[in-house]
Amino acid sequence: MLSYARFLKTAGYAALLIDFRCHGESTGDLRTFGWYESRDAISAVAWLREWNPGAKIAVIGTSLGGASALLAKGELQADAIVAQSVYGDLRTAIWNRVEMRFGSWAANAFAPLLTCQVPLRLGLDLDQVSPIKAAAFTKCPVFVIHGTEDRHAHLREGRAIFDACPSSQKQWWAVQGAAHVDLCTYAGTEYQRRVLAFLDGALRRTPPP
Repeated sequence: MLSYARFLKTAGYAALLIDFRCHGESTGDLRTFGWYESRDAISAVAWLREWNPGAKIAVIGTSLGGASALLAKGELQADAIVAQSVYGDLRTAIWNRVEMRFGSWAANAFAPLLTCQVPLRLGLDLDQVSPIKAAAFTKCPVFVIHGTEDRHAHLREGRAIFDACPSSQKQWWAVQGAAHVDLCTYAGTEYQRRVLAFLDGALRRTPPP
């Protein structure tokens, strides 16, 4: 995520980068597709508000990060969210990954078996782990970005998240030709232009000359 921090710093924004539980240098035993990781996102924003009261705070989340921001629902006290490459719901996310590796026949046969293990192994309610449903609880402007060739999370999933967001300031961008990749690097200056325009508008910030 350093490429994001660099262009944000150049534009005059400070950036906090975090490792979710069981990721990077953070400890933990379970990865929960953003469900418990959403607690980490909530804590990070709360820490920023304590450190700099009154500051405007935006969250940029890619894949699991975007899912975590949305699954935090109204508890994430952010002023804007950029959610990119986010899966629609847990059942679909599992099916997509099996299909990518073994084909549709295997996904139809085995994805349900993997899905039924989630409540037992992770203690999660499958119906709760849905960024699409969670998007309806967002209270701030949201920019949903998705690659048109993303097979981990199909374009229709990103569009469904966008449609579920209630904000009148929401934006949508389908990045042509992009898969489940670093969209900041893939789309380069166009990514930076669009995201900074969204952040400047959503946070009511005057961009530097």
